[in-house]
Amino acid sequence: MRNKILIILQVIFLSLVLTSCGTKTYPVEAYKKELKYHEDYKILQFTDIHFGLNVDIDYEFNYLNKVLKEAGDVDLIVITGDSFLFGNKTMVKSLLKFFDSLNIPWTYTFGNHDNQGYYDHGYINRQLMKCKNIVYVDYEDDDIDGFTNFYINLLDESNNTKYRLYVVDSNSYHYTGPDYDYDIIHPNQLEHLKNIDNYENDNAPGIMLIHIPIIEVDDAYNGYKEGLYEGKGEHNEPYCPGYMNNGAYDVFKSIGIIGVFYGHDHINYTTINYKNEMILSYGIKATDLVYYDKEIQGCQIITLPNDPSEFGVDNVKWVIVPYES
Repeated sequence: MRNKILIILQVIFLSLVLTSCGTKTYPVEAYKKELKYHEDYKILQFTDIHFGLNVDIDYEFNYLNKVLKEAGDVDLIVITGDSFLFGNKTMVKSLLKFFDSLNIPWTYTFGNHDNQGYYDHGYINRQLMKCKNIVYVDYEDDDIDGFTNFYINLLDESNNTKYRLYVVDSNSYHYTGPDYDYDIIHPNQLEHLKNIDNYENDNAPGIMLIHIPIIEVDDAYNGYKEGLYEGKGEHNEPYCPGYMNNGAYDVFKSIGIIGVFYGHDHINYTTINYKNEMILSYGIKATDLVYYDKEIQGCQIITLPNDPSEFGVDNVKWVIVPYES
């Protein structure tokens, strides 16, 4: 993740990646969306698509279509960040149109690279709001950091929430003079998550969808390799979490999160039942753009069982579709 070329480019685009925060307070219910749940509800996760300079769009769309065909029927598509890196407005519109044209509900959160492009800060967000099939809400003038801080209640036949999906912006970079590190979910975002839980007050199990992994991922991996935790997959590069531990895991646990799904590190692909409390899972990198492992590309499918207590490592499946040589 930390190669010198990207560091130089990130500094150039510093003004585009600073977190935007307004001043208006919206009620919690203004961040709520709803979808219908059914048994074995399937979520397809794409991550780290990285549309940018010198991309053959038709070639990449052909590949993504192959992945979708291999994945089969799904109920929701989730894109967990870094869809763009030095892209332009045409690329943004093309990729969002591609997903919207599938006529499948889909949702989106931001990665650290998405707003490094040839458009103004907030352009992607405004284009997302125009899409027909997206399940998404953001208020650029609100007083919560990041673009995405909304949630989706999956409702059963009695209109009770079977699962709650939290779609959260893990932000971009933390700068200390000439150096940088990756950012975290900010304190006001964590407070917002607790406010959602208090407002809903239903003990619904939660799924967290972010881009940058939380600090506990490394401990989870070490425990998995030592045989302490059930898991699968490998870390093929050092993990790159946010710059500090600000208690996100504890907040997640307190609001009933049973699974956290992220991307960011392109050749790590693990799903681990951390402390038998929470599934921590890397999505598989979706394309051959930037750096990648040609043997581990595609998407993963998250299946939500009718009994949330049965949710585990086996409910996360990889869909691996190698590029044609």
